[in-house]
Amino acid sequence: MHRLIGTLALASAFVSSYAQKALEAESYILPPKEIAEYFEQPRHQNYTLSNLNSSKTWFARLQGKGYTHLSDIANPYENLGGLMLDTRANRARTMSYRGSTSIVLTNATTFQTQEIPAPNGAWIGNISWSPDGKQLMYLVHDPEQTTIYLFDTASGRKRQLVRTPLLATRVTPQWSGDSKRVVAVIVPSNRGPEPKAGPVPTQPKVQVA
Repeated sequence: MHRLIGTLALASAFVSSYAQKALEAESYILPPKEIAEYFEQPRHQNYTLSNLNSSKTWFARLQGKGYTHLSDIANPYENLGGLMLDTRANRARTMSYRGSTSIVLTNATTFQTQEIPAPNGAWIGNISWSPDGKQLMYLVHDPEQTTIYLFDTASGRKRQLVRTPLLATRVTPQWSGDSKRVVAVIVPSNRGPEPKAGPVPTQPKVQVA
C-alpha cells in the first residue's frame, strides 16, 4: 500500500512538473512522447472496399494525405452564418484542407490495383461513379480553384471535363441518369467583386466559445 501511494505521488509530481513547464513556455502544448506516438499512427491508410461501380468490376477509394496540419487550415475564409467558404477558390472551406493524394481502383475479380494520382500541386475529392459504371468523376482542387475530371475505366484515360472553375460551395456535380452529362454549378462570368464591410459596424460582434 505504501509503495502504491509512493508511485501515485511520483506520477502526480511528474504531471504537475510537465504541466508547469508547458504553461511557462507559452506555446503549443505537445503531449508526452508515448501519447503522441499513439495519435501519429497512419490511420488514414486504413480502408474498406465499398465504393463499387454498377457493373461490379471496380472498387474506388481515396488515398488520404494524412493528418490535417495547421498550415492547411490557416488560409483566410468567410463564415456566413456557419457556412464557411474559401472565397479565393470558390468552394466550401473543408475542401481546401481535406483532400487525397490519389484515387486507387481495385479490380473486383483479381484485386489488382490501379492508381490515379492528383496533378502536381493539387489534391482530389468527391469521387462518383457514372450510373453505367464506365466512368469515374472526381474533383481536383488547387489553391485557386476546383475543376471536374473524368476517368474512363475501359481506356484508362483521364481528362479535365471543363476548365471553368466550379462554384463548389453548397452543391457538388451530379451525373445524369444516362451517364452522358454532368450537372454542376460554375462560377458566374459576370460576378462582381466581393462586397466589403464598411469601417463602422452595423451590428454587435457576437463570439461564442
